[in-house]
Amino acid sequence: MKVKDTLIHPEDPGNLIYWTKKWGVSVKQLNNAILDTGSVNSLQIKEYLKKDPWHYLHVSELFKLLRFKL
Repeated sequence: MKVKDTLIHPEDPGNLIYWTKKWGVSVKQLNNAILDTGSVNSLQIKEYLKKDPWHYLHVSELFKLLRFKL
């Protein structure tokens, strides 16, 4: 991975869409992770999102999880 590819650019909508699709999170979740960590390093953001599975679950996985618990 190139150094350029390891940074998230919150001011660039195209870059935000790339990372949200890659990780299956919303733009709001990604922005909150950037604010909470104080970093734009993709590795730190990914680790932060993985710590709390509710942040990292893709919408389809969330529906599966809720369907099986009901």
